[in-house]
Amino acid sequence: MTALAISIFTAIIILGAATFLIFWTLDNVKSEALKTAGIIIYGFCFITTVVTLAVEVIKASF
Repeated sequence: MTALAISIFTAIIILGAATFLIFWTLDNVKSEALKTAGIIIYGFCFITTVVTLAVEVIKASF
């Protein structure tokens, strides 16, 4: 497998797991502070994963 394919596969796994956890948190946690923290952490995870994947795609194109 190429490095790009591994990066894409890893990004899908990370975002899938993070999405499951944020939905679980929003559904089961009663504290608004914890819900807000979960959304912030998910957003950070999403942005980091997408930027990392974009960098890998740019590196693979050269």
